[in-house]
Amino acid sequence: MTQADYEVYVERERLRLNPTKARMGGALARDPKHEKLLHCQIMEDCKRRRWLYFHGSMAKASHRTLGEPDFIILAHEGRVIMCECKVGEGKHRGKLTRDQQSVIRWAALNGHTIHVVRRFSEWLAIADAKSGDAA
Repeated sequence: MTQADYEVYVERERLRLNPTKARMGGALARDPKHEKLLHCQIMEDCKRRRWLYFHGSMAKASHRTLGEPDFIILAHEGRVIMCECKVGEGKHRGKLTRDQQSVIRWAALNGHTIHVVRRFSEWLAIADAKSGDAA
C-alpha cells in the first residue's frame, strides 16, 4: 500500500464513520487529490441525502458504455444528476477521454448536462442547487 493509498483509506474511513463532519472539514475533504476519494465523498453524500446512485467500479473493468459518466444519480423531486469525476493538478490534471467528450456533447444535444467534477466543493454546489437552477 502506497502513502497515497493509505491517505485515501484513512479519509474513506473518516467519511464512513462521520460523513457530516467529514463533509465540512479536513484538507482532503475540501480538495481531494485522488479520484477514488472524490468518488467516496460523492457516494457518502448521496447516502446522506438518501439519493439512489449508479456508479461504475474503479477497481476492475466494467461492462458500462465507453464514455459513460462515473455517476448517474436519482435525486429528489425527479432530478437526475450525471457527473464525471476528474482530479489532479498541473500537467497531470485529469483529462476527459474522447469517448467521455463525445458522450458529454451528445447528452448536451439532447438537453442533458453531464457535470465534470474536480473537487468535492463543486459536487456540493451541484447537489445543493434547486432543480431549476443552473449549476
